[in-house]
Amino acid sequence: MNGPPPLSLTLGLGRRERRLSIGIWALAGLVSGLQLGWWMTADGVLTSSPLTTVAAMVVGAVLGGGLGAWLVKPLSGRLLWDGSAWWLESPGHGGSTSPLHNLALCLDLGFAVVLQTPSGAWCVLSRSDLGPTWHGLQLALRLGRGVPAP
Repeated sequence: MNGPPPLSLTLGLGRRERRLSIGIWALAGLVSGLQLGWWMTADGVLTSSPLTTVAAMVVGAVLGGGLGAWLVKPLSGRLLWDGSAWWLESPGHGGSTSPLHNLALCLDLGFAVVLQTPSGAWCVLSRSDLGPTWHGLQLALRLGRGVPAP
């Protein structure tokens, strides 16, 4: 063993990640709709009505949320650290295990972390969900080098 002790984390089904993605993209769409509504009323494209801006905001939020739901790639299954490498045990039939080369800690909020694989799949893990395993995860993320991609 050349790193922190082994650990095993059960990931969710991706519901939290899906909601987060939809929320972020819907907010971006809402802001874009607001800007579009202001531009259309200020430029004289449409009549100067607050309903124009509100309609653009609603359409932007709906389109943004739909795009967020379509683009999200949640990481699900069981995340394993064997002391030297990260592995992902896929849910469902057979539970195949595959190596996760270069698992990245993208964001550390103190109470939660966002992890991402090179393929773009990601997950949110919180301190309250993991309990005593949280410390082991922090050690593995910071001190475990893992196996680099071939």
